[in-house]
Amino acid sequence: MNPPYRSLHVALLFSGFFAALPAAENAYSRIGQDSMTVIDDTGWYLEEYDGLGRPFRGSRWENGEIVSRTDWTYPGDSAQCETSVTTGPSGSEETAYDSRGSEIRVTRKDEGGNVVSQTDRHWDEERREIARETRTGKTTTREEWQYADDGALTARKLYKNGVCVFTADYETETVWTETVYSDGSPLHSQRFVDGKKAAKP
Repeated sequence: MNPPYRSLHVALLFSGFFAALPAAENAYSRIGQDSMTVIDDTGWYLEEYDGLGRPFRGSRWENGEIVSRTDWTYPGDSAQCETSVTTGPSGSEETAYDSRGSEIRVTRKDEGGNVVSQTDRHWDEERREIARETRTGKTTTREEWQYADDGALTARKLYKNGVCVFTADYETETVWTETVYSDGSPLHSQRFVDGKKAAKP
């Protein structure tokens, strides 16, 4: 029998893969012990499994050439992916995951191997994202989220190169106040109720 995580991975991959493809009159798929193949009018995709049934390489062919390839790595015998690297004509994207499967870093490089951007994501013990920081060239943006004890979102903040440019403070899920900043000082605030602008109480 295939390990449960392969069955889940295949189900997710099929749903995402076919959703990304245009409608094809002729399609073929095969799932074996060591690989999965999907062929349609636009090309074909081969995903290979290691001895533990984990996907370690996925390749997409079009017009007889590989147009993208994804490689997965794992720590020891773990079923949880540690990194994935997708390479295509315009460059690559490497994603690192923590032991619970949450993304913790995404690095994008151009075709010459130069880093275009890097995003670090941070999570709390409840697996809620609390911060996301992206560095692109000389610009660093950071977004932060705060939560109440019951898990409700209470605040969202956005920084650019260390200076606050935007905040959103939540009274409830459907009532919040957004504030735009200039040079770190409040410039304009607007209250929203059910997604519509509202007067301040």
